Amino acid sequence: MPIIESSLTMRQMVSLEHTVDSEGIIRDAGKFLGEPWYAALVYQWMLDGDSSEIIGNANVFSLTDRDRRELELDSTALYMLLEISELGFVYTSTLDQSELDEIVEEEESSDEFGDE
Repeated sequence: MPIIESSLTMRQMVSLEHTVDSEGIIRDAGKFLGEPWYAALVYQWMLDGDSSEIIGNANVFSLTDRDRRELELDSTALYMLLEISELGFVYTSTLDQSELDEIVEEEESSDEFGDE
């Protein structure tokens, strides 16, 4: 089956399923409420098993230049972190290398001392 190229941007595609305001924030009630429009896409990446690593209860995704372009992120966003709360809400944040290193170090420290 041939791949059909869409003329829609990723944001426009997400906007077909979710209410996205002019600032790019999802306004639908539900797990993505208050998150950037790309949270729905990153959540799908997680469901597809595309995370590069899991740190604690967070999925970490390495971002390519193409990802940054399609998600409308600047060049300092090297990773995307996705966390799901106990209530099922989805939270995303972008990280540079030093921020990821800090999270990994904190996780390793808490494992070392048996904290969770």
